Amino acid sequence: MFAEFFSRRILCLLLFALLGAGGVFAERPEIQVQAPSTPLSVGDPLKVQVRASGGEDGLWGELKVDVPEDGDWALLKGPTAVAGSSSPAWELNFAPLKVGKLDLPPLSIRWRKGEAQPLEITPAETPEITVASVIPPGDQKGPAALKDPIGVQGFPWEWVVPIAVLLLLILGLVLLLRSLRRRKKLLGEGAPALPPWEEFRRAMREVEGRIGKDPADAVCDRMAFILRKYLERRSDRPAAEMTSSELRFLARELQWPSEAQIDLQKTLLIFDFVRFARKAVSEAELREAGEKARGIARRLEDHYLPAEVEDAA
Repeated sequence: MFAEFFSRRILCLLLFALLGAGGVFAERPEIQVQAPSTPLSVGDPLKVQVRASGGEDGLWGELKVDVPEDGDWALLKGPTAVAGSSSPAWELNFAPLKVGKLDLPPLSIRWRKGEAQPLEITPAETPEITVASVIPPGDQKGPAALKDPIGVQGFPWEWVVPIAVLLLLILGLVLLLRSLRRRKKLLGEGAPALPPWEEFRRAMREVEGRIGKDPADAVCDRMAFILRKYLERRSDRPAAEMTSSELRFLARELQWPSEAQIDLQKTLLIFDFVRFARKAVSEAELREAGEKARGIARRLEDHYLPAEVEDAA
């Protein structure tokens, strides 16, 4: 009996040790900055990529860039989320404004696990960029003198007729589109719209019946559209036109349940892999993605339904 008690104690100790080891070796959230090492000149565009790693059990926020107006850099474009990336990633375009060895502007991103306070994640190190001068050393030449204007001076009368024709064509196209939109709206007013959940459920059931018959990217396109349309009707925001990164920001802004936010991030990542990176997926993975989308809709129904019942009362 003593041997049995002793063996149970050893088994419990091993189990606690394994659980502790899993927590120790879990990857912590961090971001890395990648930039070309080739020298630049003042005003040359520099493409920088920021990639997040670790922190799979939490939610990533939006990348923030602090570019002072009188600093060493100008932000030309971004941050733009990289579609199809296996982990959250962003691209930015900078332009150096000074000569020498320059540090990139401060970058930061918030990461939150569950309902805990968000953490401010900054890169452990950023690459140093060398900006060379276009003027040779010792050359004290001043700026070149301004040249006279080239071409005919005065009002360009020869462009009046082509510009007028172009404006009339644009005006006619706008009026035609408005007429078609008004006609479509009048035709659609005759049939009552289904509730958001019922419309989502029917459309998702129909597209799931095409799994194994249609290409995987076509199925993912329809699933992504159905989910975005449901989110648009539930939130009264243009979710159908938003990127995956903008949808994650919308979920945090509207304070959706944490489980719905995590499932939304994972589901959008699967859809982007298949639609943009052309990743091969099995029929089982497509059905699992459909189930995750259905789970997101159920949680949002529970989130919004009490308010709708109270308004009706």
